[in-house]
Amino acid sequence: MLAIFAAPNVLPSLLAQLVPFVDEGVPCSRLRVSQDRAYHQSLLGRAVSEERGADVAPFSLSVSTSAPSAAGGGSVMVTIVVVNRSIGTVPIIIRPGQLVDPNGTQQGLGVVVGNNPLSPPGEVAPQQANIAPEDVRLLGPRQRCVHRVEVTTNVSQFIDGVAVRAFYRNNSAAQATPRRNYDFAPVFNDQGLWVGLVTSPPFTVPRASALAP
Repeated sequence: MLAIFAAPNVLPSLLAQLVPFVDEGVPCSRLRVSQDRAYHQSLLGRAVSEERGADVAPFSLSVSTSAPSAAGGGSVMVTIVVVNRSIGTVPIIIRPGQLVDPNGTQQGLGVVVGNNPLSPPGEVAPQQANIAPEDVRLLGPRQRCVHRVEVTTNVSQFIDGVAVRAFYRNNSAAQATPRRNYDFAPVFNDQGLWVGLVTSPPFTVPRASALAP
């Protein structure tokens, strides 16, 4: 009986010490791909996704990086953990192996290094059609996933002591495409994506290591 109450707090910490990354969650790329969003959506998920503002975002972010190489160059591993704080299944934009340019216009997950600018999501476009269904993954209630990207360009910006923040931005609920020649009319006009900008607490890049790649 004691194990039942102790496990939620003790086991994740213990497992994290024994097997790195095991308690962070499944890879975001392995989440279910959104399918037939014109016909099938979680009503709870839609309800929480319709809230606007970072303070009511259905998910939270945290970020960490590996230590840069003391010799310069090489690569830095960026790890973003996305946690669904709600009791609904929420769709999120996931592009495996990619980080969104913070100063660009693309939607999804990215990082801001130091004092670099972060562009806002832009105007809300409820039926924007340029978010492919395969880029939309479903994060279950209270579930977490890990988006891990090896950065090989502009690695020099990841210097000792610089602050890194993860962000997620999106400016559209995204148009839901109905099936052709389907017997039933679509129930939803959009994919129910949360619209807004949310950032993580800052993470300090660790001291450069001579053993880092």
